[in-house]
Amino acid sequence: MKRRTLVKAIGLAGLGLGLGRAFGIQLPNVALSRRMLNVDMNTLSNFNLFPRVINIFLYGGPSELGGNLSNIGYINSVSQSKYDPNLLLQRSTATPSGLISPNNLWINGGADAMEAMLAGGAMSIYRTMYRRKDDSKAHRESILQNQVGNLDMAQPGIASTVAELIAAQAEMGAFGGRRVSDLVFPFVSFEGESYLFNRGDAVVSPALRPASLGTSGTNTPYTRNRAAGLSVAQDGLLDSLATANTHTALLSELSHAFESRAAIAASIGGLLTDNIAAYNTTFGSVINYGATTNNQNSININDNPFGARLRAAVTLMLNNPDTLFTALSSDGLGGWDDHNEAQAEYSQRMDQLMHAIMAATAHIHAASKSGIAHANSIIINVMGDFGRNVNLNNAFGWDHGNNQNLYTFGGRSIRTAQQRGKIVGATKVIGTPGQNRLFTAPTDNSYEFEPFSVASTVYKYFGVTNPQVLSGEPAIDENTTPAQPLVAYVPVAGSLHERVRNFLLT
Repeated sequence: MKRRTLVKAIGLAGLGLGLGRAFGIQLPNVALSRRMLNVDMNTLSNFNLFPRVINIFLYGGPSELGGNLSNIGYINSVSQSKYDPNLLLQRSTATPSGLISPNNLWINGGADAMEAMLAGGAMSIYRTMYRRKDDSKAHRESILQNQVGNLDMAQPGIASTVAELIAAQAEMGAFGGRRVSDLVFPFVSFEGESYLFNRGDAVVSPALRPASLGTSGTNTPYTRNRAAGLSVAQDGLLDSLATANTHTALLSELSHAFESRAAIAASIGGLLTDNIAAYNTTFGSVINYGATTNNQNSININDNPFGARLRAAVTLMLNNPDTLFTALSSDGLGGWDDHNEAQAEYSQRMDQLMHAIMAATAHIHAASKSGIAHANSIIINVMGDFGRNVNLNNAFGWDHGNNQNLYTFGGRSIRTAQQRGKIVGATKVIGTPGQNRLFTAPTDNSYEFEPFSVASTVYKYFGVTNPQVLSGEPAIDENTTPAQPLVAYVPVAGSLHERVRNFLLT
């Protein structure tokens, strides 16, 4: 079903867009907020390769250690509580219990999945996303500021800013003459309310506002809940009763709403239909985001709801080229505010997160190989509100910090080979030994950036050449040379991780 049909069905057609001028280009049918008038989008009239962004936000503030154990020996020597002794050892034939991977990742915290994706050119880790400006380390402020991509929390969210860009691009012919009302589910939230979609003063067409597909990744708000005891026959009877008598205006509107619900449910259901089986032949093994059995023939994340949502987000984007931005939390894995008993819970969470994303990258690559042209434009970004203190406190946890990792996946047709498959940034330990004020920070000669640069990078993907006017920070320099080359990753021969690495290199 076309988005225009859906919009008309639910009474949003005909609202129209206002007048506007921007960037020296006349946009006769689109209204834009004042701040957009400073944005350089002159390149967008020729913009024909849209990114598709999956934004995964780790609420609570994730530790960087899963992706950065380069300082762990010194950290442990000055920490209040001591780390697992195996976390201080590089894994080798001589030390098989060691938990440090070749590139200083946490082995039982997702390192095998990360190493496979790094070696396969499907992942990059930026270790020095360092908050210097207005560093409050408070949850609400950090979440809101990172999701609007600006210190000013009243600004529109990143997704709403992209929506304004999309409206301008449509007017400049970037969609081949299609209007924004023709786009099918361009913005989707799998986490309900999110600051990413705050409108602020953004002028967002109703057609570009997010569709919420709930937290299960399978059912949608338009699909009736069978768990409530409503049978298929009763469902049909309810629709029949609602549409049988339309002689009054009230019943006519009710009938229209029921028909729209069924049409939207069918449309979303079709877009979310799982096509993994079609890719298994290409991939050569089972891509299973929710397996309850753990074996080397499947990617297993212990059947958690996060995997189901990520699977739905990827499937939606692959089946629907119009979906340009989706938002997910890591609900189902647990929160990331690890003030106590952190090591075991955090490492398990990271392992499940990274294996789910490894399944997603394999799924996307398989789709590309099977002929879905836009698959390689899907980019997955993972970040949180802030980083953690690296001192292991008296409760064996970490308190709030300001250095964190940005994990970026995919985007082969958007990001060059030089921009993928690398680890950027080097860290040092700062603070007072033996006290709970111990952090990592970028080394003096390391590349670093503020969290707001992530927003600028997304805007740059969508064709903006001066995104710093929207976030106050430049886009991430994705051509930055790594602090050191990746160490060769040699997975266990015949293992799932070896097969994923080799598959991603094809």
